[in-house]
Amino acid sequence: MQKQCKYTNEETKEQCNSFALKGSDYCFSHDPKNKDEKRKAVLKGGKALKKVKLNLPVVPIRTPDDVISILEETINLVRSGELPVSNPANTIGFLCSHLLKAYEMTSISDKLETIDRLILERRQK
Repeated sequence: MQKQCKYTNEETKEQCNSFALKGSDYCFSHDPKNKDEKRKAVLKGGKALKKVKLNLPVVPIRTPDDVISILEETINLVRSGELPVSNPANTIGFLCSHLLKAYEMTSISDKLETIDRLILERRQK
């Protein structure tokens, strides 16, 4: 069983809830031996992508066609770099798979409307 980090906050007197590293009484963040590595990790985290506010207008999403429009716009924002993501290729692939599903739904919806119209026409004759 792993032991808990021995670090205790001097102000709150709360003990750290993390597990201690193997061969240490402290977790990565509190182990004095990892001071340089922790500083590098904090700096690297500070350089990570931040949330971006796009200020895009709100658009209604009520139909598969609306979804298609949003997905197309989002894919193009990722491709142009206007919408920063950590892995553009994965994001584009993910969005494209959903775009294909939305196209399928539109096709099915169109076919159902045609079938409904034909049934109504036949009933009226």
